[in-house]
Amino acid sequence: MSQCRCCGFTNNPGIFFCQKCDVKLGASYEAKYSTKNISSPEELADTEKELFKKIIDMSRELRKGRFNFSGLEDLIDLEEDVQETNNDLLLFRFSELINELFFDYVIPKSVQLFGRVRDVFERNIVSQ
Repeated sequence: MSQCRCCGFTNNPGIFFCQKCDVKLGASYEAKYSTKNISSPEELADTEKELFKKIIDMSRELRKGRFNFSGLEDLIDLEEDVQETNNDLLLFRFSELINELFFDYVIPKSVQLFGRVRDVFERNIVSQ
């Protein structure tokens, strides 16, 4: 049984994504975030919960192959909202989402990024 590092949910063996919050399991997270768990939903403000939900929904759409190009425009507003909350865990999850999008959607589909969308990716891409 693997336990999610973000939400603490216990997942079945062989699962690559947390069934509760869609975080990749088994990835090597920075030490700063590996011990940060959310023990109860009351620890998050309502705006933070909404932003987590948006990030989780985008991640799920990407994994299920339903993500489309128009979803990239939503990243601009989402990044601004995440920056306003100044929550480390939320910033980290947004950065993970950007990296997933870049390596699982943008590169394989040869999507050209322009303008503000390109700026969002440049600020949040982590070298692998």
